[in-house]
Amino acid sequence: MKKLILGVLAVLNFAFVQCETRTHDRNVSDVGTVAIDDSGGRSLGGITKQDDESTKALLFLRKFYEEYLAAFNAGSTDSVKKKYCTVELLEKLNHSELSYDPFLNAQDFDDNFLKTINIRKLVDSKESFIVSYIDSYTKRDVQITLRLLEIQNEYKIDSVK
Repeated sequence: MKKLILGVLAVLNFAFVQCETRTHDRNVSDVGTVAIDDSGGRSLGGITKQDDESTKALLFLRKFYEEYLAAFNAGSTDSVKKKYCTVELLEKLNHSELSYDPFLNAQDFDDNFLKTINIRKLVDSKESFIVSYIDSYTKRDVQITLRLLEIQNEYKIDSVK
């Protein structure tokens, strides 16, 4: 009987956490997400064929973060930013005096970033996406909003908030 009660409580707790997590995501599309599976490999989940442009954008952002995090660990992200960002965004970032990395919304990251990263399209915007991950120190959901532009048939990141 105790196991049954504990099981029911565990299910209710999980449902409550999921409900609470989704309440702040009402403006986020379920077109698809890019997540990291438990084995550390990348996986693309929930993407339907009906939104090919969103799929391409999600894949672009996944590739950006894979390269960006590797470059961050190596000590310099300049070449990755040059490859994936617009000239206007690069100039804006070069002239800002931020004490944190805007693509991480933090000064650094740990392995939890890769385990919990999630990329979703905003419903009300054709070109804006939310990148989120769980900060292992604060246990909070960190969100970064990126806007993409399509320039000469390829995406570029034009804004990061």
